[in-house]
Amino acid sequence: MDLNERLDRNLAIFDKLDLDDPYERRVAVKPLIDFYQLLILEVGVTSCHLLRDTMNNYSLNSRWNAVKHYLELIEKNPSEWDQTISSIQKIRGRNEHNDDYIPNSQTLRDVREKAPQFREYLLSAGEEYLSQSLGLSTIDQYKRLTHEYSFRSDSIRGQYGATIPKSTEEDPSAEFEIDEHLVILRDEILVRLPQLNSIHDLEGDDLNQLIALAREVERIEARESVYLRFGRCPKCGKNIIESRQQIGGSPEEPPDAVYYRLGCGICDFVVFDEIIEI
Repeated sequence: MDLNERLDRNLAIFDKLDLDDPYERRVAVKPLIDFYQLLILEVGVTSCHLLRDTMNNYSLNSRWNAVKHYLELIEKNPSEWDQTISSIQKIRGRNEHNDDYIPNSQTLRDVREKAPQFREYLLSAGEEYLSQSLGLSTIDQYKRLTHEYSFRSDSIRGQYGATIPKSTEEDPSAEFEIDEHLVILRDEILVRLPQLNSIHDLEGDDLNQLIALAREVERIEARESVYLRFGRCPKCGKNIIESRQQIGGSPEEPPDAVYYRLGCGICDFVVFDEIIEI
């Protein structure tokens, strides 16, 4: 079954459900989420060259933010869809973590109504990005890759901080500095970038530094993907767990919201988190 058939199947399942029935409204959230998550995943992998294993670990919002970064490079105004994606994410969170939550039928209909337009937009924007990226000059390709790996290195640095264990099988104190491998390379490349206006400005060191940055980013992302696949924290090696914490309210009243977190049970590594309003 190809992508469009899978997408159509999700919408067909949604359309068969009776949104006047509260229980079926809860069930209806699943095919809608699957439609948007699958579409963003495939465009991210096929058009933006994002890693499938990494994208599979992302929430809907995280997948969208990853793809949006590339579409912004060709000025396709992806931010106009931010509210729709955020709305779907909130519905999913409340539906998943509150057994008494009943989605609003009109909200579900609105999200369903926007699905064909979003599919048309995202597939078209993805194809345009892929086409432009293939037709770029050598210096523009270099600059695009530089921005891409700088963005990914910033994400790694934000998640891990300054250090990351080499392996859970080794001495836990055995760490290497991410600063040395990523931040210094990233900073040197970005400082050099404004000086590069044509292919003749490129020097051997420019290419070597970009290759070194790309290798380091890919290595850490691949390592992270393997750890998460086995439910282990790529930062400290302990188990990835789900947790929920009530926010607000009182002993006699329900909470105002719930903080949901999927991440390491020991350190601060987070796969996904959100605040679910009750």
